[in-house]
Amino acid sequence: MKILLAILLSLVSTSTYGADYYLLEPSYLSMEYYKIDNNRDEYLRINDEGSSKYGEGGEHWVYGAAIRLNFNLVRYNDYSLYLSNRVHMAATRCCVRQVGWEYEFGTHLGKHIDAFWYHHSQHILDQERVTSRFPLQNFYGIRFILIEQGRK
Repeated sequence: MKILLAILLSLVSTSTYGADYYLLEPSYLSMEYYKIDNNRDEYLRINDEGSSKYGEGGEHWVYGAAIRLNFNLVRYNDYSLYLSNRVHMAATRCCVRQVGWEYEFGTHLGKHIDAFWYHHSQHILDQERVTSRFPLQNFYGIRFILIEQGRK
């Protein structure tokens, strides 16, 4: 599946008329799996010691997973419009409890400066709570790149 997706994405990326214009150019694809050491969240009734809701030993955080897919929407030499994505989840020994989407949409304005919009939302599953109050970050800014190895 991963190889098929990579092949499809590489076919979409094109150089236009022999120039250095590129459309939908994938730049990064990865899958992550990780063990959760601790995860404190005000909205969940699960803590580091576990809850007693699911029997002896309680419910504990166990693992997480994520998929990252980054690509340039349009690129010309040192200038590009890009989208970096990370969709993630966290699970206890019983079920998936938390999902989120983290992305950055921006533009490389040259070799040493970016302008960007950043979003990160985390959503709790299967819990009684106020659904409109979930962890959320939205901000925008300018990034000055002092040292970077390998930027296209």
